[in-house]
Amino acid sequence: MAGPYGGWGTPFGARSSLYNQAGGRVFDVSGLAGIYAGTMLPMFWHPRGYSPLAQGVRAGDFGVMFQAGNNLIKEFRPDITRLLAKK
Repeated sequence: MAGPYGGWGTPFGARSSLYNQAGGRVFDVSGLAGIYAGTMLPMFWHPRGYSPLAQGVRAGDFGVMFQAGNNLIKEFRPDITRLLAKK
């Protein structure tokens, strides 16, 4: 196993943490803030019925889930490729 969650912890943890200069893991405030700010700011030009906060958070959640899924695919692609190559 690759950690407390097997191989699942690495792809999901890669989105919310990064390594500092000492080699320890720290919470990635700037990465998540960038995703959410980047999805909220364009919502200010939408009509009155749209809430920049609500719509931006929904879009930001989608972005975080997409990146976690992408990291998951990258993590397990070699294993899947080996399984499919055997058949």
